[in-house]
Amino acid sequence: MFHEFSVYEGQLKLAAEQASHIKSLVPILVNYEDWLEWCNREEKDLTGLPVREYANFLFNMECRKVLDNACEANDQIIKSAYIAVTTSEIGLDKANDLSSLALIYEGIDSSSVIELVSDARIFHEHALALASAYAAAKNVSQVCWYRDRIYCWY
Repeated sequence: MFHEFSVYEGQLKLAAEQASHIKSLVPILVNYEDWLEWCNREEKDLTGLPVREYANFLFNMECRKVLDNACEANDQIIKSAYIAVTTSEIGLDKANDLSSLALIYEGIDSSSVIELVSDARIFHEHALALASAYAAAKNVSQVCWYRDRIYCWY
């Protein structure tokens, strides 16, 4: 697929330029031995395409793990680093919903909030999926969410 490292660097630069706050770039570390084992198990040839397929497989596994463990923000114990998702549900049409995402670090003496997405017109389920991608990119294993339903019509 990439015959020279400079070609790979050019592709990576192009991907970074095309990324946005709601279409994040998530580099995935691919271990050669694990990839080779996966190719043999899945009966893939050893060309460039299975590298992408394997990276996509790893990304999907990580996102699924994060999504399966996503929790509603309440008084429960959460990890010291997590992605917070807040969705303001507006009316009946989910297209009106506004979602924000932030990376939260909480320590004994300090905490920090890094805004990732602010008031994007994406509904709750899409915001959770986007949060799982950010979690994979930032090496964070937990997503906590809150739905603001003040302006929601049931």
